[in-house]
Amino acid sequence: MIDRNGNYFIIGIKGSGLSALAAIMKNDGLKVAGSDIPDYVFTQDKLKKEKIKVYPFNSKNIQAGQTIIQGNSFNDDHPEVKRAKELHLPIMHYHEFLGEYLKDYFSVGVSGAHGKTTTTGVLAHILNHQEKINYLIGDGSGQGNPNSNLFVFEADEYERHFTKYFPDYLVITNIDFDHPDYFRDLNDVIDAFNTIANQTKKQIFAFGDDDSTHQLDTSCPILYFGFKKDNQVQIIIKETKRASTIFTLNQNGKKIGTFETSLPGHQYVVDMTAAILVAKSFSLSNEVIQAQINSFKGVKRRFNISKFKKVTIIDDYAHHPNEIAASIDSARQMFPEEELTVIFQPHTYTRTAKYLQDYGRVLGAADKVFVTDIFSSPREKTGTVTNNDIVKLIGSKAHVISLKDMSELDQIKNGVLLFMGAGDIQKYEQAYRKSNPTQV
Repeated sequence: MIDRNGNYFIIGIKGSGLSALAAIMKNDGLKVAGSDIPDYVFTQDKLKKEKIKVYPFNSKNIQAGQTIIQGNSFNDDHPEVKRAKELHLPIMHYHEFLGEYLKDYFSVGVSGAHGKTTTTGVLAHILNHQEKINYLIGDGSGQGNPNSNLFVFEADEYERHFTKYFPDYLVITNIDFDHPDYFRDLNDVIDAFNTIANQTKKQIFAFGDDDSTHQLDTSCPILYFGFKKDNQVQIIIKETKRASTIFTLNQNGKKIGTFETSLPGHQYVVDMTAAILVAKSFSLSNEVIQAQINSFKGVKRRFNISKFKKVTIIDDYAHHPNEIAASIDSARQMFPEEELTVIFQPHTYTRTAKYLQDYGRVLGAADKVFVTDIFSSPREKTGTVTNNDIVKLIGSKAHVISLKDMSELDQIKNGVLLFMGAGDIQKYEQAYRKSNPTQV
């Protein structure tokens, strides 16, 4: 039960999920502050706008009377967590607190190994048309409205965090084996999704072209959608343009409507379809849905495009082989005549080792590839695999790159540069821009 008169303190408040949650809590009239590293993180802009206090990590931040929300990246050895335990303060992890918070709302959870952030973002944008709703997106975006009973949120499967949620509706964009540092295999992932599926109260919307979604064993009704004919809702691509895709949705042979998205690639069509079907369940018209899709600007770090002199730069969060393949496909659709250079930052040693062969295969679809050092995590700081192992699999078009030597990348003055990774790949983009200030 959420204490609406409580004094909440968030350890790791600049995290993408926690910063969004803090903003929602503040919008909802709750008292909230937090701590984090002093370095700039883009999520702190939202915290500053909402006038939420952020302190540098220090055990003295923890005071009697607080309820602690502990970021999932911080273990019990953290000085602030240790102090909270000494004071016998109530401590909840992010997903535990969110699970309690959601109990007061009609909630729509968006899950899946790939595409959940974009789907959550566009769905929240569509449903925000009639009234300001509550939403929490994995890119650090969040909005609270004490006058709305609807809450759209991103449900992350990592370490089974989403099993703390009991949504009314659940979207499953796909089920894939990821997070090999936690899950044993695909069956283990399916088991986790099966748990939240059985905790869903009213309706599940699942991508039916994914065989794993058909292995769910739940009494909750499932509406399957996808490109294959045997789905209840079939997606039919009508036209693929350079910067948009037009598609029709048919439910059991009856046309729902024709829609257009400016986000390129089949994965975005899947994401849009999921959002459209949920929106239709709230009785929104096709015209309203399309207008909201047209005004949707995307989410942070998901295929964000900018122009730098003669170079097109794309910033993308892709780090799983299937996500990388989808992003390269999207770039090829939008820029079919341009040379495509990928700058990829592998994310964690466990994942890199598990998908090493797959990385070599999917990255080989680019014209040139630069691979950075592996981005480690607090849970694993070293490993036996290196970025050079990926380069060897790709061949002569691939190169190792570091911030100390970006000379080969700096020589590229046109075409498309696709920076991909879930860590701090942006620092390589920033270094490239800084190295080419006079580029014409």
